[in-house]
This record gives sequence, structure tokens and C-alpha cells, in this order.
Amino acid sequence: MFCRLRKCMNMQRNRPAIPEALKMKLWTVGSFVAGVLAVGIYMEYQMGDGFLKLSCVCSVCLGIRFVELFWIIYHRKYEVIEGEVVRIQNCQERGKRWEVIARNGEGQEKQMMVSSIYNIRKGKEYCFYWKGSELLGIEEKES
Repeated sequence: MFCRLRKCMNMQRNRPAIPEALKMKLWTVGSFVAGVLAVGIYMEYQMGDGFLKLSCVCSVCLGIRFVELFWIIYHRKYEVIEGEVVRIQNCQERGKRWEVIARNGEGQEKQMMVSSIYNIRKGKEYCFYWKGSELLGIEEKES
């Protein structure tokens, strides 16, 4: 029994670290949960018009998203696409999305739709973290 426990603990110690982009996404969602709850408590104290109930409902919804995101990241249920960005093209959708083509080390190209809020540059190497069709984060690889 102790050998199995030791083996399990060694496996957990050897797990690679959580990517920085996904860690920041977790912190952001967790901060939203705490912020909404704090604002609700403050507003309930100031006005007392049921703001606490509304903020609790919002916090629960954001908390569910946080738990879902944590589960995806902890169990590595996401896809990683690494490669150099070879082409960036604006879409016709009012400039809110970019069509990005990335080429990995084997020469295969992957076309993706990425929000324009990410500062992506042609010629740089990135790691794209996906869960299904949802982009979880983007991280620039160091040269």
C-alpha cells in the first residue's frame, strides 16, 4: 500500500507545470468570482435591495465556469497547437477575428480563427491551447 502511495506521489511531482496562459485564465475567472461576490456584499450593506442574491447567483455561475476550467486544465483535456504564424488575415466580421495559419515543426499548417484581442505577430512561434472550438489561451514561445 505504501509503495502504491509513493508511486502515485512521484507521478504527481513529475507532472509538467500548468502553462502560464492557462494559469492567468484561471486567476482571471477566480478573481471575477471574488469580485462579484464582494461587490454584492457591499451593495447589500449599502442599499439592501437584494443585491446579495443577484451577486450570489452570478458568483455561482462564474464558480461553475471556474471549476470546469480547472478540471480541463488539471486533467490536461485540452489540445496544444504549437507553431510559427505564417499568415494573419482579417475576417469580414468587422475586424473582430483573425484568420491565423500556423506551421508546426513538421511543416503541417493549421488554420484557426482567433480573436483580435490577442497580439499575434507573423513570424513568431506560439502555443495555442484549445478545448473543442474554444480557445483557452495563447502563449508566445521563447526563441
